[in-house]
Amino acid sequence: MAISFSGLACTPRIAGDKTTNQVLFVIENDRQSGVVVSIRRLMVFMDPGLGALTDVTPPVRGYRSSVDIEERGASLLSKGAFDTSQTSSAEVELWGGSTPDLAGKGELAATITAPSFGNMIARNHTAVEQVISTEVTLLPTLVSKIPYKLYPGQSYVVRVDAAAAASNPVTNTWMVNCCWQEEPVAVHAISGTVTNGGTGVVGAKVLVLIADDTSLTNAYLWATITTGAGGTWSCATIPDGKIAFAYAQHDAGGGTYYTAAGAPFVS
Repeated sequence: MAISFSGLACTPRIAGDKTTNQVLFVIENDRQSGVVVSIRRLMVFMDPGLGALTDVTPPVRGYRSSVDIEERGASLLSKGAFDTSQTSSAEVELWGGSTPDLAGKGELAATITAPSFGNMIARNHTAVEQVISTEVTLLPTLVSKIPYKLYPGQSYVVRVDAAAAASNPVTNTWMVNCCWQEEPVAVHAISGTVTNGGTGVVGAKVLVLIADDTSLTNAYLWATITTGAGGTWSCATIPDGKIAFAYAQHDAGGGTYYTAAGAPFVS
């Protein structure tokens, strides 16, 4: 499919937090997203500030994650557009800030994959040196031709992995830049009719759930639909490759609520 959005974003200045693992940036494609994200460029900068670094240079690494991210204390970044006639998906979010608590740093460390890519940052050997920060890539330059894809439910995390807290003092100032594109996910439609005693029920609520497979792996609510004339309903946004389930609740106009028989595996 055609690219629906091309964007760029940058974090604010982020001070080192004197810990061994500091998350700087996350680009998240929510599991209910209707797009695939392609990262085209991802760069990190660090100004060592005043004062000599008393420990080894801190490496920065990028990790793919498939867990829901909680961005407590982080800043939601503004999205810049290469083409202002395009609109980014609201389910694609970019986060950064001085104290990002992303699903808890300990939990995040247990759920991210092995690093996808890593690099080293400049350091000061004495307190009087001047260091000009250079851009350091967190994905290979190959992504300009072969994009690094994030499917719905996936994120990419940029983290400082210092060997010791002294490697990432508060005098370190970090910044991350990201360029990405969004492409709509291929979808298909499902539909049905809610009846009571053979008569279509208007105003019934149909809950559409989707999952990875018929074992309900990663199942979650996708849409809530109100039936129209004759009790009919439809949902035209089921992602290809997903299994859909539909359940209905209604009162049939009599005040007593019924949960209609489910319609599993309708896709």
